[in-house]
Amino acid sequence: MTPPTHRQEWKLASVMAVGLLDPIVGMRASLSTAMIGLVAVGCGGCILPVPHTRVHAFGVTGQVVSVVDHSPVGGASIASIDEPTETAHCDSGGNFRLRARRGWHAAYQVSPICQSLLPGWDLAYPGREIRVSASGYLTKEFSITAFPGGRDHEVTGEMAGAYLKAGQLELALAEDDPTDANKTAPIVRAFRYLGIPDDEEYPDTRFQLDSRVPPKYYRVSRLTHVPKYEYEQDLKQRKMLFAEQREGMEYYATEFTGDFEQGDGVRVWVAILQRKAYP
Repeated sequence: MTPPTHRQEWKLASVMAVGLLDPIVGMRASLSTAMIGLVAVGCGGCILPVPHTRVHAFGVTGQVVSVVDHSPVGGASIASIDEPTETAHCDSGGNFRLRARRGWHAAYQVSPICQSLLPGWDLAYPGREIRVSASGYLTKEFSITAFPGGRDHEVTGEMAGAYLKAGQLELALAEDDPTDANKTAPIVRAFRYLGIPDDEEYPDTRFQLDSRVPPKYYRVSRLTHVPKYEYEQDLKQRKMLFAEQREGMEYYATEFTGDFEQGDGVRVWVAILQRKAYP
């Protein structure tokens, strides 16, 4: 057997480096980046001016089902609690995929403690806080994590690359809650807050948005019935827009702005109006 040449040895080493960098640090890098990384490691650590992306928040996949008979809840909405503009919707089988959040970095430090720089970032914690809502069901928050600690609403997620496989997430029917604290609106209502039904969102609706709402909003969400603490927080922070009262119910909306992905590689800064009701 012919021994490998010096060039073949370097190529093998660089391929191995690519295989190590991706799962360990979550960095998408080229073969040339790996070659530079090998030199850096040999030097005992340095800062490489290499643009790359890192996982900032794990994505979540799973299925939303009814707690009664485990039937799929199609059309359910999933939102990231720390970034409400990041949402997903269930298909007819109740399956959803909330995308992982990635961020760009201009440099990478290779040393005994490796991290991305400009801006600085280390490994992302394998967990995601999400809120699940659906018409006729109680809105519920889940903490998806690869390392469960016995907290309320905690669900174990199996790590698969940049995603956590959460399995089935159960929602209870609204009429099963005697406190009515988190009930979603009934499926059929004569009143349509801001002109669209509770379980629909703009622009994906056949109804016309209320003329009071300016055209600046990229999306107007489904109606969510919020718990008391969230209502009081919005009231205290004076975030309430288009407030009105109907049959003992407080309807209002809050505005969120953020960097939203419209397509592969295309991101824009948009405003989203989230419809809410209490109780």
